[in-house]
Amino acid sequence: MNKSNMFFAVASVCLCGFAGCDELSDAEFEARRAELLAKPRRIMTDNDGNDIVYYDKDRPVTEEAFIASRIGYVAKTRAETMIYCPWCAGFGHFTVPGIGDLYTGYCRYGNTTNRTVAFLEKGLNALQMAVNFCRREKREIFLGIRMNDSHDVVPGSPLFPQWKKDNPDCLIGSLEKRPRRGGWSSVDFENPKTREYMLSFMRKFLEQYDVDGVEYDFFRHCRLFKSVVWAEDEESSRATQAQLDLMSDFMARLRALSEEVGRKRGKPILVAVRVPDSFEYNLCMGVDLKKWLEQKSVDIVIGGGYWQFSPWRKTAEKVHALGGKFYVSLDESRIGWNERLYPLGLLPGRKGVHFYAARMAAAMAEGADGVCFFNCQGGSLAACASIDPLATEGVDKSYFAIERGSGGYTPNSFICNGARFSTMPTLDPAKPHYLAPGESYSFEMTIGDDFGSPAAKSAPPVVTAQALVNYTSSADAALAVNGRKLAPPKFSSSNTTNGVFAFNVPLDALKRGVNEFSFTAPATAPAGGKPALVDFVLRIKYPKNKGGKK
Repeated sequence: MNKSNMFFAVASVCLCGFAGCDELSDAEFEARRAELLAKPRRIMTDNDGNDIVYYDKDRPVTEEAFIASRIGYVAKTRAETMIYCPWCAGFGHFTVPGIGDLYTGYCRYGNTTNRTVAFLEKGLNALQMAVNFCRREKREIFLGIRMNDSHDVVPGSPLFPQWKKDNPDCLIGSLEKRPRRGGWSSVDFENPKTREYMLSFMRKFLEQYDVDGVEYDFFRHCRLFKSVVWAEDEESSRATQAQLDLMSDFMARLRALSEEVGRKRGKPILVAVRVPDSFEYNLCMGVDLKKWLEQKSVDIVIGGGYWQFSPWRKTAEKVHALGGKFYVSLDESRIGWNERLYPLGLLPGRKGVHFYAARMAAAMAEGADGVCFFNCQGGSLAACASIDPLATEGVDKSYFAIERGSGGYTPNSFICNGARFSTMPTLDPAKPHYLAPGESYSFEMTIGDDFGSPAAKSAPPVVTAQALVNYTSSADAALAVNGRKLAPPKFSSSNTTNGVFAFNVPLDALKRGVNEFSFTAPATAPAGGKPALVDFVLRIKYPKNKGGKK
């Protein structure tokens, strides 16, 4: 069998069982959708889909070995839903046969290689194996589609798909003519060829694979229109009403496609979008989230990614008012990735179970319907996602004032002065918050722990607030929590750059939900300049940390 016929055979096998369903009435179909949306879905996890591309050279080419390499860890978690992305980079570039451009390239990464073709020669493909796994595990599976992933921007990259080579007029720039905000290889959705191509490969995906939902990821990356990316000022760096209407119509067409296939199966296909958590920023980008929810093109909104604009409750309230479900995207913190950005250092702890437990607890306290783990795989995912987001008492936590910040893309990477939409505390360690001597800085943090719960009462935790400052010797500083001034702190410094004020926080000073913290700088300036509050964390330590219950 030649490769062309072999690829067709693999794709055709996926069509089994989709025909012959009795047609549901509109009322029955909508009732079934409401039932699906209402079911408990506390944890979703996003698989990048690069498990088959960065496949250990010594690992067997079998379905069992493929599942064990990454996907199998989901079985050790509480995740009800897995999002599987059949390759993430290059518009229309996939690791499944007969859909878009087949990705057979490879970027050097350890002792790995791209085994896509080797699996296809055995009649196996990554997405179908992911579907098989979820069916066996009785978990939902969503197809993950990156709307405009531009990791293929590097000259000569194997990630750059043939379709882009054949359709340069669909790109927002070129290698020789790069836009102001980068990502020249991104596609322009104003070009009808871009939209029609996506509709064609989405039809093949939905008709050939029995997925429960689709996630359209607009955060990888936040570019939709050439005019927005090339704009030189705030006024022009925003989508026009015509462009917003165009994308709203396109989302309606994508929804109509999934509805068509879903009705044939007798089961609605849910639609999720992953977007920035600011409705205003999304409008600049070209995403009219309000209209998409009102026109029922979207069921689930996953907010967040490279950054967070505002407390999660703000977005949750808006999405719920428009009839959607809201999930918080828990991406890895990139604070600290580029050490040169942090001359005053940063507090440790922005990774691991304590970090993710705090973020989950805070998200649920803010009114989210659940969380979605992104860029968290393998053993890390198994440890973090085994915790019940609604019962995190007993698990140690590190609540940071800012979880993600400088170290990756920023809001300004895609929209001119996009950071203007942020209402989060200005405590990015790469940009210290300078104060006058004796000046106070107030900010809010959401705490998800319920210290009145039986678990917390039976084993009360010790709570410590740590403020990283640019002092190298002891000085007087103050911290108030919800208007209550705390006892003087302990000071420690192990270098000539910064130090830490550590405050003991009584449990009765805190509450589940929003808490206000007010830090007052010492009355004397540090040697060489103004006082600076560099970083802040609230650490919760339980006497018996069981790591959550499965």
